[in-house]
Amino acid sequence: MNIFTQVVNHKKQNLPFVLYAKPSEKVLRAYLQQDAYLYSISDFSETGFVFATFNQEQVFYIPQEKATILSETITDNLEFVFEVKELGAFREQDQLSFQHLVAEAIHEIKSGSCQKIVTSRRESVMVNELDWVKTFQKMTVLYPSAFKYCFFHPGVGMWMGASPEQLLKTDGKKIKTVALAGTRLQSTTDEAWGQKEVVEQQLVTEFIQQTLAPFVQEMTVSKPYTATAGTIQHIKTDIEAELKDENLASIIKVLHPTPAVCGMPKAVALDFLKEHEGYDRSFYAGFIGELNVNALTKQTDLFVNLRCMEVLSEKVVALYIGCGITAESDPEAEFKETVNKAVTMKKIL
Repeated sequence: MNIFTQVVNHKKQNLPFVLYAKPSEKVLRAYLQQDAYLYSISDFSETGFVFATFNQEQVFYIPQEKATILSETITDNLEFVFEVKELGAFREQDQLSFQHLVAEAIHEIKSGSCQKIVTSRRESVMVNELDWVKTFQKMTVLYPSAFKYCFFHPGVGMWMGASPEQLLKTDGKKIKTVALAGTRLQSTTDEAWGQKEVVEQQLVTEFIQQTLAPFVQEMTVSKPYTATAGTIQHIKTDIEAELKDENLASIIKVLHPTPAVCGMPKAVALDFLKEHEGYDRSFYAGFIGELNVNALTKQTDLFVNLRCMEVLSEKVVALYIGCGITAESDPEAEFKETVNKAVTMKKIL
């Protein structure tokens, strides 16, 4: 009985599970929770798989001790024909509303209160009888360098995604994270990035360095480089350090949400989003992944929940997409950026 058969049987019982594959790994993993209780994190000393909202008001998890844990090697013999179809093309009103939001963000930034705000939108897409297993399998084939997951809980619903962004990785006292920002369609040349994208990514890098400084020592920061995720490219910086102690809860609290998904300063950006964004992000731009899974090293591997979708029914899914706004942003160009990012999920539907 392969891993998909076991997960499907588990889902038929309406029991919680997560199915996931880490970036560039050929291993598929699953946590099958043996009861339907919705467990919450209290202090991040727990062990299991975490699923947290953007605002960290709800941090749920599947406890390791309450789950059957499976793993299986990913095979490459899946034959899919990939076509990007016009799945519920966006409405003009959606475009106008988002561009108005971006214009308000630009006005706020130019007032001097902040340097960056990450605006987002939710897009409902009609599909024909969504098969979540095939959808997940397509993700593993199309996006090998992303964190692919499918999370289900009867109290939460089903979410799926292929995130390009690591929030935090710890192994003993070693810690790794990334600063990811700037977006463009994949380029076949070594085309230089624009000033807007370079500045945006530098803001994220500086925030992470300053935020981690009180908790770590011997920090090393790579030079920015271009990273490809599906059809999209970003500017990426790798950051590594050694923890002074194992106060994971404090680090997560100050690090998330980063300027890559919120803005800078964080408090001002959050206030703006609460007032102007017009919807609840829920688990979009929250964080997901393994928490303290190794008894000796307390290994934690968390990712930001980007390029994701919420399965509302077999015929409707909600896509969540956002973009970073600075003083140099153009509302129409930013909307086009969200359209490009939506292709990541539309391509597998």
